[in-house]
Amino acid sequence: KLVDIMRRRTGLLVEREPGQFTFPHRTFQEYLAGSHLACESNFVSNALDKLREGPFSREVVLLAVGHQVHIRSEYDQPLSLVDELCPPEMLALDDEAGWRCVRVAGEALLEMGLNRVRRRKRGEVLLERVRGRLTALVEEGLLAAPERAVGGEVLGKLGDPRFDAGRWWLPARYRGEEEAFLGFVKVDAGPFVMGSSAEEVAAVKQERSGIFDDVFDWEIGNSGAITIDHDYWIARYPVTVAQFQCFVESGGYRESRWWQSEAARQWLKESRSAAPGGWDGQCLYPNRPVVYVNWFEARAYAAW
Repeated sequence: KLVDIMRRRTGLLVEREPGQFTFPHRTFQEYLAGSHLACESNFVSNALDKLREGPFSREVVLLAVGHQVHIRSEYDQPLSLVDELCPPEMLALDDEAGWRCVRVAGEALLEMGLNRVRRRKRGEVLLERVRGRLTALVEEGLLAAPERAVGGEVLGKLGDPRFDAGRWWLPARYRGEEEAFLGFVKVDAGPFVMGSSAEEVAAVKQERSGIFDDVFDWEIGNSGAITIDHDYWIARYPVTVAQFQCFVESGGYRESRWWQSEAARQWLKESRSAAPGGWDGQCLYPNRPVVYVNWFEARAYAAW
């Protein structure tokens, strides 16, 4: 009767073959596996074994951490796992498996919640260590770009030490050294080239015939070198969400003095904007570049 009900009514299990059932949603299967893993006495070693099997075990381990923290109110075991995933000794730069474990360590801390992590001295030590390793992962260009991007986003949620909260989240450190000019880098006067020449565009179109044709119908930038006859300064990174958030929270959208043209003030009045588009979602990733910012908003931030 049970099998018949599962087959006809529940939707929780799908009969792939007669008498063989699977889960229609992998996450549900991962949740049950994580719950089982969380209840095992040798949780840390078993979790490490799972991660060694491959990246597909990552979600199971993180769900197990969540089960321990939110269901069992167990914090020491998850912290022990973080300690193993991000050991005190520095990893070799080519140890890809080790750097992936560092990323999982950061995700485990987020699963615990920073307020719980900081209640214990050990948690503070581990948080500082994981932040440092994730910073190295990003700055040294380790792992493939998609994995590195996720590591950078985890770092942003943990508190990216490269940026100074007391100075509008402008850059404070770069590769272990203090940012003397808050992330601005001097560029000397001289030749400047940006973009592709017509010949280079034609060569790419021929090489990739039929692929991205619309992209190469126009040139970007100047086709030859131009000379900039003065020194200038440019920010090391694009403006981050956290930096722009300082402008938003200081009332930047309510003060007309930052909107320095009639067109800008007219746009602000008509749009009734109080932040860039998709702002609540952007704020989840403080060290991402801010997006959906138009020319008027960019000028107002710069003036502020």
